Amino acid sequence: MDRLHRIREKLTWSVVVTALLYLAATVVLVAVLLPSRNQAKELRYRINDLARQEQELSFIVAQKARLESEVVESRIRLAALGEDIPSQYDLPRVQDALARLSEYYGLTLISSDHVPMQVKPGDSQGVIPLTLTLQGNGMLLSYVTHMQEQLPTLRLKEVIITYIGEGQFDLRLAADLHVLVLEQESLSNWVIPSLDQAHEVSLSARSFGLSFNRVAKFFDERVKVLGVIVTEAEGRVLLSKDGVRNWYRAGDGLDEAVVSRVVPNGVWLNVDGVQLKLEVGS
Repeated sequence: MDRLHRIREKLTWSVVVTALLYLAATVVLVAVLLPSRNQAKELRYRINDLARQEQELSFIVAQKARLESEVVESRIRLAALGEDIPSQYDLPRVQDALARLSEYYGLTLISSDHVPMQVKPGDSQGVIPLTLTLQGNGMLLSYVTHMQEQLPTLRLKEVIITYIGEGQFDLRLAADLHVLVLEQESLSNWVIPSLDQAHEVSLSARSFGLSFNRVAKFFDERVKVLGVIVTEAEGRVLLSKDGVRNWYRAGDGLDEAVVSRVVPNGVWLNVDGVQLKLEVGS
């Protein structure tokens, strides 16, 4: 009781007012500083985020020159690619190039046909089926090889080569020409390839054999061996062809055949690479 009495004696109005002022100041500080601390924390987070964005932008800016260079190179590559790929408007020029290539290799272009372009709606590429027929010597394979280099978007589907005799071949070719689908002809950049170097890819008649109808005429009594003379110096053979008699030696021609060798009992004929033997009395 005495302690409580002494506290009451000391608790004057001035002390109470002072305590209330301190309490009010504390409440005000807490009410003001706490939100400020939260705002400061949020501001620091935003500053860090802006710093990160600034680094990313600086990196992009530093790459600007390289990206611009890549864009220029891409445009150059696209332009060069457009020079190699024809459009649907370039078909007549493509056919002219194929005809010119056949003349370059001394071949005869028998036919060059195509069907209408096949394209799906909205596609930027189409397909034009082509068929070619050529005749000529063993350079036909050179023609096909060179053709594919000149037209890299030409896809071969079928190639049929037939030996027709006397070193001549028949070529039938089916292919798909992939083209760019353009709105107008002026947008095409395709350039007709130049003919500056020939390709040496030759065919051999030996690879095809010989048709029987070409061999048969040497066995149907049109050609007969009547006699043979063989000496140390040379050999000669007497042949009757369609009733006409003549002496032959190695190297002489007999229609499409060539006398390759005279032996004691007959003669060997080379018919387009195929060796045939006719004996005396046959």
